[in-house]
Amino acid sequence: MSEPAQLDQAHDGLVEFLAKCDPASPAPEGIYVERPVPFAPWIGPLVQRVLAAKILVLGQSGVGKTTELVRLERVLQNVTLVRPPVERVLDLNVIGWHDMIVFSALWYGAELAARQRGSGLPVAVHPEMGKSLFWIEQDLRKGLSRENMPHATGVQLFRNSPSDVHNRIESGRAQFWDRAVQVLNATGTPHRPVVLIWDGLEKLPPSSTTRLFQEERRYLVDLPFRTIVTAPLGLSFSPLFGEVEADFAGVHRLRALSHRPGEPGFQFLKDLALRRGAAAVFRDDLLDQTISWSGGLPRQLLQILTAGATQALTDGLSRIEAESFQRGRRKISERWQYQLEPRDYDALNKDDSKRSAEQRSRLLSLGALLEYDQVDGGLGLGINPLVGALLSQKQSAAGVSR
Repeated sequence: MSEPAQLDQAHDGLVEFLAKCDPASPAPEGIYVERPVPFAPWIGPLVQRVLAAKILVLGQSGVGKTTELVRLERVLQNVTLVRPPVERVLDLNVIGWHDMIVFSALWYGAELAARQRGSGLPVAVHPEMGKSLFWIEQDLRKGLSRENMPHATGVQLFRNSPSDVHNRIESGRAQFWDRAVQVLNATGTPHRPVVLIWDGLEKLPPSSTTRLFQEERRYLVDLPFRTIVTAPLGLSFSPLFGEVEADFAGVHRLRALSHRPGEPGFQFLKDLALRRGAAAVFRDDLLDQTISWSGGLPRQLLQILTAGATQALTDGLSRIEAESFQRGRRKISERWQYQLEPRDYDALNKDDSKRSAEQRSRLLSLGALLEYDQVDGGLGLGINPLVGALLSQKQSAAGVSR
């Protein structure tokens, strides 16, 4: 084989590795790695057996909630899953539970119709479901439709005018709620109940978190479906969190994993990389370094692997070498240089006992501070290793300037 052909083949290996390490996509069934403390076996029985169970899942961005919820979907049997892309379509700054249930009903109706059309079978929506969907869309359009504009579906209205749609629903939220419930009720049966999964709500801003989980919590509690909902870690720092917790059949926290060599999280993260083909493009010692820089976050591990592979391709290499790894890692850490403010650096330099709940919540939401499982099962808080490197650089620069 000629040298250019060998190089192309090596590049193909890096490209294939990149495709498998996409941190935005949950792990496919073939390369999924079960966490040291499995998630689905704990949540699954509650959802299956408890009528209208409400499950709250807490955890900062990148800890693996979405991947575990996808895994749960594969474990659940004889249920109708409704998992609308709320975090990608809805405006998290304005939504309420009424917006979410109406959007879920409209989205599910559209998905059901699309699946039926794709199957080549005649579209046959339950009559009650079809009637309720029709009236929801008609009522949403009042005052929102404009002349000379393309016809918009109910789901598209949420994308076009989120604040206007929110205000429209607020003006008649009891009617919208009841019709949305009718839509979803028409899809389930006693032997195949509806399970709602609302993921991505860990990205809620503080004002929306307060509104949804404190001021409007009763609407979520009264929802007549089994429901799994994610929430920001900052919710647990609220003085009222005990009341929130009492309204759920189960509360589960997903944390970063303890990941020093010999700890269960270390092997989990290593297997996560190896199943994606890391051994073919990465030296074992560099992989161990990646795990240490990951902070125990699966997504951060994949981001560092992706950055290293991209840098290696840019450098014209066939494997991820030490320099490509280091340069890629530094690029991942750059985002905190733009996000962290002087007050954040001050808070990071404090012992956690001296941080306020607001400081802790902000640092966790930024990913600068990590909540992780300790080997003994307890809770630990630590600075993200990538942010720790920035802190060290900042302190060194301050020392030189003096």
